[in-house]
Amino acid sequence: MMTASPLVYAPTNEAGVMVLFGAVAREQGFAITRVQQAFPDCEAMREIEPEKWQPEKIEFEYESRNFLIHLHPVDGADLIVCWKHKLAGVSAGSV
Repeated sequence: MMTASPLVYAPTNEAGVMVLFGAVAREQGFAITRVQQAFPDCEAMREIEPEKWQPEKIEFEYESRNFLIHLHPVDGADLIVCWKHKLAGVSAGSV
């Protein structure tokens, strides 16, 4: 049970990852501008310096390897937000 979290239990699918990201987006420096079913799932602004914002395309996945399984173009998203990182041969932060 995740009592300090907006969710009672850990995410079990992509929708749970989206809900959790939405709940912590502002405290992580993001302002969500668009959510959609098409790729990428989310567009947001990220505060990179005080009052300086940068657009980000975000794809949500339960497991990071689903990004490749779904055949998403690597250059189509700036961030993959996932619950479990399972991309063989790729370190966190490099995609």
